[in-house]
Amino acid sequence: MALYAAVPAVPPPMTPEDLYAFRFLADAQISPDGARIAYVVREIDRDANTYRSGIWLLPYDGGEAPRRLAESAGQDALPTWSPDGRWLAFVSDRNAPQDDAKVRKPKNVFLLSLAGGEARQLTSFADDCADLTWSPDGKHLAFTAKDPKPAGAGDDGIYVWNRLRYKSDEGYLS
Repeated sequence: MALYAAVPAVPPPMTPEDLYAFRFLADAQISPDGARIAYVVREIDRDANTYRSGIWLLPYDGGEAPRRLAESAGQDALPTWSPDGRWLAFVSDRNAPQDDAKVRKPKNVFLLSLAGGEARQLTSFADDCADLTWSPDGKHLAFTAKDPKPAGAGDDGIYVWNRLRYKSDEGYLS
């Protein structure tokens, strides 16, 4: 008859306070040469009562500790490697004006050189940019952006969905 180790004590149930210790990982992207992984870490900022997210870089072989690429008090997302692996394009709300704390800030396109330096803002739209894609030669960057609603336009009650995923907390209907 085999002996088994005693079952460890059951941990206490989760509480709402435990959420502040969570780190959510998303958008992992392997570099074109396969040597690095860029990914997003999202966490709760207790003092500001909001989420913060940043882009981190990790060598694929795990030989070095992960490092955060750019400091921001906002939300960075969707890292996208240039074909030569020298640049990362991403979206962020880091420079967006905040007139009303209840209104979500728009995410615009930024470009970061992996040789060093700060991220450079490429767009300044009033609504989110998304779906970043580099041209094969790395000279152009394509993305999607919502058409702004004309000033004074009313809601006619007509909605057109041209994507399978039309419900989301990140900018579509909810």
